[in-house]
Amino acid sequence: MSGFSEKLRLLQERDKNLRESRHRQTDIETAKAVKGTCLDMCPEIERFFREETNQLSPLEMGSDGRPDSHAMVKEYRRAGADQSEPLPHEMRPGPVLQRTMDYLLCNIIDRITINPGMAGDWFDFLWSRTRAIRKDITQQHLCDRSSVDLMEKCTRFHVYCSGTMIEEDLSIFDPKINDENMRKCIQSLKDFYHDLHLKGEVCPNESEFRGYDILLNLADSDILREVAKLRKQVRESKPVQDAITAHFALISGNYVRFFTLVSRASFLSSCLLHRYFNRVRLQAIRLMRKSFTVPNQTELYPIHDFCRLLGFDDMKQVQSFCIIVGVNFDASFVHLTREKFVETTTSLPNSRSKILVDSKLTTSIGEAVNGSPLPENPYKKFPLHTSFQENGNLKQDALLPPVSPQISDNQSQPFFGKDIKPFAKGFSFLDGMSSFKPPPPTHVEVKKEVTEEQIESLSTSHVQEMIESEVSSCVNQFFNEAYVEERTKQEVISLVSDKVLTIGIQTVLTSVLKSVVEEETAIKRSMQLRALIKKCSEENVEDMIDNVILDVCSEFIEEDFESRLTKVTYLIGGQMFREACQAVLKQVATETYSVGIQARDALVESMVQEKRKRVARKYLDKWLHVYHERKRLQHIKDTFPASSFVSGVTIKCQLITDKPKTKTHQNVNGKRKSTERSHVPNKKAIKEESKTHGVMVRGIATDGVNAVLEKIALHGKTDHQSQVKLLEMKIKEEQEKEELNKGITTCLAKSMALLESHDLN
Repeated sequence: MSGFSEKLRLLQERDKNLRESRHRQTDIETAKAVKGTCLDMCPEIERFFREETNQLSPLEMGSDGRPDSHAMVKEYRRAGADQSEPLPHEMRPGPVLQRTMDYLLCNIIDRITINPGMAGDWFDFLWSRTRAIRKDITQQHLCDRSSVDLMEKCTRFHVYCSGTMIEEDLSIFDPKINDENMRKCIQSLKDFYHDLHLKGEVCPNESEFRGYDILLNLADSDILREVAKLRKQVRESKPVQDAITAHFALISGNYVRFFTLVSRASFLSSCLLHRYFNRVRLQAIRLMRKSFTVPNQTELYPIHDFCRLLGFDDMKQVQSFCIIVGVNFDASFVHLTREKFVETTTSLPNSRSKILVDSKLTTSIGEAVNGSPLPENPYKKFPLHTSFQENGNLKQDALLPPVSPQISDNQSQPFFGKDIKPFAKGFSFLDGMSSFKPPPPTHVEVKKEVTEEQIESLSTSHVQEMIESEVSSCVNQFFNEAYVEERTKQEVISLVSDKVLTIGIQTVLTSVLKSVVEEETAIKRSMQLRALIKKCSEENVEDMIDNVILDVCSEFIEEDFESRLTKVTYLIGGQMFREACQAVLKQVATETYSVGIQARDALVESMVQEKRKRVARKYLDKWLHVYHERKRLQHIKDTFPASSFVSGVTIKCQLITDKPKTKTHQNVNGKRKSTERSHVPNKKAIKEESKTHGVMVRGIATDGVNAVLEKIALHGKTDHQSQVKLLEMKIKEEQEKEELNKGITTCLAKSMALLESHDLN
């Protein structure tokens, strides 16, 4: 039976029978996650189905154009109501998932650089296979460092695509779907980080992906609230701080600072920041129009500076951008005006940035996604599992339910029955025994057939796993507060385990196993073995391990870890130095600020004093001018009747006053009567007469002239009323003169006091 259809039909019937005979777990509290047993990158039944239905990707074909079973990777299939629960042999355990990811990074992900025309098949293949890896992790409820590492690589893949495939057609690459998967990966990582932190484990790359989370939500106003909930070590890390700085640059419209941060960011961070380029450029245009222009005028901005500040690759990108937003330009300048332009980014095309993004990829794509140099290529180094014999018949054990294997990183076959090997590193013996089911009696011989080598191997594996589990938790707690690499912890765990084994625990437990093997059957032996080992570990091993850990750790640190201790000391010293520098800088800044405030207050006070001096000089000059003017006028008024140059006016006025009276005739009771009317000179006449005598009276104020005229009119009259009136006028003049002198004296005194207070001469 060699046809794919017949093999596929038999495997489908087998899976149907396994599902029907499978015990369904209905109690949520006691239900356990299904552990995968598939040791291939693609389950056997899926390989036959896809080859039969011709659903193979071009990347799964060999060099001869035929399907390559070693290159086939399990693809993602959306869960539906018509699909049954997956069986254990349809899911891959953690080490197989890690091997699958290594295969994709070593053989598939760099093919896009060789053949850019296959971008559609490339992205569809990697997106489907990485999503299938994430689905297997979710279905098995895996939560360990290996699962975190796989999820981080899936996240880096989507981050890489978001910055380098934006120019592709939507039929090849959809940015929304890519962002959706990226957000799901980051959310899963956040859950992993939280759960592992509760267990006392710290992931070394947490800061990197916390920074990616901030960059992905850079315009979200609540992102700082999420940052405040992070651990202090993560919150103060460089990726997180750089992301927060980019957040403030974006929301404040500081385009210069934003593109400066992009130029200094890592390659993957630049891929995430690229999505905000058009938004920041529009903000920059808006600010330039408001800052550099005035209404109804055009400002010429150098196009080379425009290209550099806004992160364009060349003038062609600048011209395309200006045409879309409606900004005029020429070969040398961009014409900025206050006219309306495009305010949304919907019409702006997404273009790759070769300078700010692509140029930072200094390694292969696989190394960038892996976060480190690539591991050894696992292609064709692991045999494929098959349920059929060479003649095409179904194997007898293929109809039995698959047993959950315990596999290591370099192991591709399960071990049970007679194939006894040590457990994988990091596997807890007690956890393994809780789900351990003894094999059928046909596969296990009873007491006399069990050899010394099997007893030794079994005791070694159980003891080693039990000791490593206890030692691992103690060492992690011991180094919880120190900056120690994971490799260092593993080396300490290994040394402690070896030293504990040499003390004699292995000998004791080996004898226990021998006695158990000689007295009980296989099933009872397993149960007693579990009880004895658990009792030994609880009563004796814990205290012994604590003592051994202290001894080994002290010796290990003193003898073999001087360089690492130097590194730890450097890190701690650097932190203390930064804190001390921060305190000193804060103190210096405070003192500088206070000195600056005092200098500013002194400068303001001096400026106020200078202003007061200038005002005092100004009004003193006005007061002196008014004083001299009034003094001159008063002198003219006082000397007007008696002065020599006014005597002509007095004589002329007297002559005018002494002119003959004119006669007028009036009819009184029909008779004509003559009356005399004295001629009263007016101002014009006095002025003209004064000119004839060489006297100028233009400078005399109107009130002064009227007073003089009134004095002239009253002068020479002897009647009592005129004398009283003339006397009142003289008294009033004296009073006004006295008040004027008093006011001028007071003003001069105040001015001189003010000038003396300001040290003026």
